[in-house]
Amino acid sequence: MADTSKPPQRPVTPKEPTPWYGLPFVALGHLFWIWVLLIIVEWTSPLWGGITGLHAKQVFLQGLASLNTEQPDIAGKLMQLLKSSMETLAPMLTAHFNGALAFFEPYWHGVVYVTLSLFARTALLLYSWPLFLLACFLGMLDGLIVRQRRTAFMGRETETRHFYSRKALPWAMIITGYVWLLVPGIWPVSPVWMLLPGVMLTGVLVRSTFASYKKYL
Repeated sequence: MADTSKPPQRPVTPKEPTPWYGLPFVALGHLFWIWVLLIIVEWTSPLWGGITGLHAKQVFLQGLASLNTEQPDIAGKLMQLLKSSMETLAPMLTAHFNGALAFFEPYWHGVVYVTLSLFARTALLLYSWPLFLLACFLGMLDGLIVRQRRTAFMGRETETRHFYSRKALPWAMIITGYVWLLVPGIWPVSPVWMLLPGVMLTGVLVRSTFASYKKYL
């Protein structure tokens, strides 16, 4: 008689979350791949009507002009930061290739302008942290008021809503950062249209998370 017993299965160990001190390295890894993707898009810009090197320069300058028009204070801080970087990158921007490497000159300029533009958007994303903090504070305050009202009037428990809101909150912030770092490197887009929707969505999710928390602690 054949042995029909199943072989013992190994217990599945859940994947441990990344510790807090490893998050900056994870962010740098994602930033590196965004940089690589933007360089590939820039190098292939002739396929969709652009000019390699010139496209990245135009996007960079148009982004600075848009920021200077809408947020002159932040643009001033960013220009001071870029001024010190330009002193280092000036030899790279004026570099010329001769001989067999002459064809590589626009590709090199594309890499430099993509790097400079990505650096500016990363700095602007870091400068915008007070907006996210304000949205989280207002969302938490309004959510606690809604929760207190629900507790006082014997409202319905909404644990499912709390679960999904809490799970979606970090993803909303991550996607906002991804979209902001990637899309304006291809098309010049106003920071207001890119960052404010993410800030508003973050506030709404924080409000929903606190408002739907269990009534009795």
